[in-house]
Formats: sequence, C-alpha cells, structure tokens
Amino acid sequence: MKRISDCCVEEVSTPGKQHILTSVMNKRESLNESLIMDHDQASEDYDFVTNALSSQKRSSKNSNLSTSYVITSTQNTEKSLSRYLEEYGNFPLPDWMTAAIIRDISNALIQLHSNQVIHRAVSIDKIFLMKNEPSFCLLTSRAHARKINSHKLMESRAEDISLLGNVLFRCLTGHEFGSINPLNTPFTISNEGIILAQKMMARKFSESVQYIINHPFIADNTKMPTARFLNLNSN
Repeated sequence: MKRISDCCVEEVSTPGKQHILTSVMNKRESLNESLIMDHDQASEDYDFVTNALSSQKRSSKNSNLSTSYVITSTQNTEKSLSRYLEEYGNFPLPDWMTAAIIRDISNALIQLHSNQVIHRAVSIDKIFLMKNEPSFCLLTSRAHARKINSHKLMESRAEDISLLGNVLFRCLTGHEFGSINPLNTPFTISNEGIILAQKMMARKFSESVQYIINHPFIADNTKMPTARFLNLNSN
C-alpha cells in the first residue's frame, strides 16, 4: 500500500505537473506580494494626504489667504454645485459666476498640488458653495486623493485640470461635455471660455493651474464686483 506522502512525491515528480504546481505557487506568491504592496501604498497615501491636508489648513490660517479653498467636510457649506445647477436648470451660468467657480477651484488645486496631493475626483458634486461668504470650495476626501507620483507630476496635475475643464464646460453650456454642440444653442456662450475648457480637457495639457487663473476669460470676469458681492446663498 502506498503512503499518502509517497503519492504526493510521485505526482510532484511528474515534469508536467511539477511545472503546473510551481506556476500556481509562483502566481500565488506574486499575488500576495502585490496585495501587500497595494496595501502599503494605500496606507502611505492615506498618511501622506492626511498630513498634507492638516498642514494645508494650518498654513492657510497663518498666511495672507483669507480663504482655504480645500475642505474636508460639508459642515459649513450651503449646497453643492450639482444641487445648485439642478435647481438652476440646464442653462448656462453667467460668465462672472462661472469664472468665480473656476478661479476658486483652481486655487484649491494649487493648494493641493503645492502639497504634492492630487485630487482625482474634481466634479460638480465635490464643489460646494460656502455659507458665510460667496466662495466655492473643493471637498477633498482621503478616499480619492493621492500622493503625487514624482515621476508622473505633469500627468497627475493634468488629470485634475482635465476634470475641472469638464466643470467649466458644464457651467458655460448647462450640459455635460459631448452632449451638446455649443454652437447650436439659443444662448450666447463665450467662445473664449469654450476654447479654454477644451484646452483644459486635452490629455497633453502642459500648463500649470496658474495659467487658468490668469486666462483672460477667468481674470476679466472675476474683476467684476458682482462676482464677489452678489449674495449667492439666497434661495
């Protein structure tokens, strides 16, 4: 009678089976190593983003900035931009308001990027109108924010800018990008703003976020007093 150990030795000694068993074991070891590395990376990102956001809050309080455009909770917010647009309807926002939104969120991205953090989820759902002042802030969660990979610095920043370009297009036209031709609407839509949105959404966008703030469409429209003194919190 063969012992169980003898049977195992005989099966493993078969060249074909030996190769299969070895391949399976290697794949399992590789998978385990990959899971450990992913867990370590996620943990590192979590710690880095947490510390960066805390540091950013402290530096904003001690700097000349009157407002931190990055928030981590909705405690002092009035409503999200998505809710505002839902109530407003599928109509273009006034240029001054669109420019104010994009300028504020661009400032939020500058604050994040300067702390080596990429947001990765810029959208109308993450942009909030604040209660106490007519400004917009970017809700940032450790669930989606990541530490910027130094080898992919430009690509990481371009990803956030591309998402903000979608927000700009939505504000300019009242519709999502790709669902409408801006030239075939009954509304007067800024061609300068559309060109900026399209440039921002390009994957090879190489400019910094400051380029957006300095762009004539943003800079000229945010010079208007209305852009800061109109009570946006009124229902």
